[in-house]
Amino acid sequence: MVQFPQESRPFKLILIGDGGTGKTTYLKRIKDGSFRREYIATIGVDVSDVSFRTNFGQNINFQVWDTAGQEIYSQLNDVYYIGADAAIIMFDVTSRITFKNVSVWLKKLRLLTSNTATMRDIPVIICGNKIDLKDRKVPQALIKQKLNKNITQYVDISAKSNHNYEIPFLVAARKLTGLDNLQFAENINLQPPEATLDAETIYESQQVMEDVSKAQHMNLPDEL
Repeated sequence: MVQFPQESRPFKLILIGDGGTGKTTYLKRIKDGSFRREYIATIGVDVSDVSFRTNFGQNINFQVWDTAGQEIYSQLNDVYYIGADAAIIMFDVTSRITFKNVSVWLKKLRLLTSNTATMRDIPVIICGNKIDLKDRKVPQALIKQKLNKNITQYVDISAKSNHNYEIPFLVAARKLTGLDNLQFAENINLQPPEATLDAETIYESQQVMEDVSKAQHMNLPDEL
């Protein structure tokens, strides 16, 4: 039987993706009394401690590394990637170029984080942000066609409306603990939403996620 990990070390989760995709806004939605921000000037990174209470009666802790404005992948120090336990790659659903660049971020991530000793890759959750906006340029069909199998899960999110906010962290938590029945037991204290989603947008979002999940079991292209 898989047990909840007892170690106190937080999991290092890196948040990457093109500039303007909403990574920092997404992270700022957290409202936690133990929330901490620390700027590491030597590598241009903001590090935040994020904790979630689980249905196992214990907290799972993440140390989230945000690019702090250094989004251009070629300029990020390799230290940013090394030692990562999980990653979120974010793109803007209203910008095709940010989706196209997901493959670049993923390639460097895998290069620097793959464990050759265990032959295991870290969990990677790809998030399409800003689904609250009406001018979506990255449709379901394109995501399903281009998303390769070298990821853990795809999630449609809206940082402004809090839609699916917790899912990327929950997916990472389940993979890192090996507990498929892990849940966040308490309501996550978020800032009030700044946008609302209509029923059609929510339905389409759910369809995108379901279709991509099914497509991950098919033969897909290796590159975006």
